[in-house]
Amino acid sequence: MELKTKSTQVYEILKKQIIRDDLKAGSRITIRAIADKISAGQMPVQYALNRLVENGLVNKTPGGHYHIVALTVKDAQEIFDLRVILEVYALNSVVASAGNNKDLQELKERIESRCDKPKHEKKIEFLKIDQELHWIIIEKSRNKRLQDIYSSKIFNFFVLLLQQMEHVARDIEKAQREHKALLEAILAKDLRKAKKKLKEHLGRARKEVIGHLEVRRKERT
Repeated sequence: MELKTKSTQVYEILKKQIIRDDLKAGSRITIRAIADKISAGQMPVQYALNRLVENGLVNKTPGGHYHIVALTVKDAQEIFDLRVILEVYALNSVVASAGNNKDLQELKERIESRCDKPKHEKKIEFLKIDQELHWIIIEKSRNKRLQDIYSSKIFNFFVLLLQQMEHVARDIEKAQREHKALLEAILAKDLRKAKKKLKEHLGRARKEVIGHLEVRRKERT
């Protein structure tokens, strides 16, 4: 039980480091180096790395070497395509019941309150709001199968990774206005406008994140 608990802790640490790009995409990692870095035993680290391999976040070579999976432009394109399909579909249910939705109203108020915050705080809050907003759209659909797809380990990881890249690559002020416009359309129960704003928001995020990936790819070559 103790080994399982420790390996879970190591798994969560490594996952966060991959999402934050502290562990660089495509880089080789070793059990000993990770164990030394985070002050953990080699066995929990090995279990955690094998779990990351099972979830598609780390590759393991026939020789037993581990490498962080590098997100490709094609990966990003496919994930954004799926997000548009899933989230636009979910809006049908969300908009119908949005009138008294406190979660959505609170998010809108948080976006408006960010205007007076320092730039670095705005970026941190933007990432939190972006994650919450897109998950609320899925959650409020009340479609369990849709929620299961969106929260599946590999899909959820790549969504988080792309949102982290969006946090780096995007014009935060512009993205904030997009969030506000989308929430206003949902709260007004304007389904057509909400779908339009969501597609525009994801479309711009897709373009800027893919541009960011292209720059990273060139830097590695």
